[in-house]
Amino acid sequence: MAAVVAMCALRDDFRAITANPFPGKELFHCAPTFEYTVANHQPLGKQVLMAAPATAAVTLIDSADASADATASNEATLDQLQQAYSTGNLQLALSCMSDEVIWDISGPSECPYLGVFYGHEGFTRFWTLLGATVNFGSAGVEKSFFSGDQAMSYGGEQGTTKCGRVPYRYDWAIRYQFNEQHQITLMRQYFNPLNILSALKAAPYPVPAACPHSAKPQSQQQ
Repeated sequence: MAAVVAMCALRDDFRAITANPFPGKELFHCAPTFEYTVANHQPLGKQVLMAAPATAAVTLIDSADASADATASNEATLDQLQQAYSTGNLQLALSCMSDEVIWDISGPSECPYLGVFYGHEGFTRFWTLLGATVNFGSAGVEKSFFSGDQAMSYGGEQGTTKCGRVPYRYDWAIRYQFNEQHQITLMRQYFNPLNILSALKAAPYPVPAACPHSAKPQSQQQ
């Protein structure tokens, strides 16, 4: 319950951030965020109550076993997705997702890779925009919580911007939904986008004089 409350607080903070102007930036605006409807499955409790007394206990045990198997399979999918991010393997990442996956990483349009992306083609576009915008230092999941066909993870990432070598870091929470094949059908990220925005707008970091690529070509030294 504490995790659910924390996730709701992050969602409310994100909505408040995107609903109000960025201080000093009149043109600040956000890509649209959509609410998605979760399939309305009949609660397990009602199914057990309708079962005959002699079979109720068996039904409950079988359902618990099926739920445990689903959780393990969904957890394996997220582990594989994390491996894909760590190794930069786009095809491995796509294998974790259904063809109709929705990746909602809504945020200000000033950050190229924020928005809502649909299907494998959309996620591939996100992957390309992400790689063109930042260099990952580290990114990963700290903890995940599973419930039926859904999961919630929290973690963070840090790195530098490619345009100015400016360091950035932010924490995030991501909601996942899975189909019967344990592929991801929905990902929604909740986070504060101001850290990455500030890094993208900051003046480029100077290159240390000792770096080889900072030296002038011999043709310019003569």
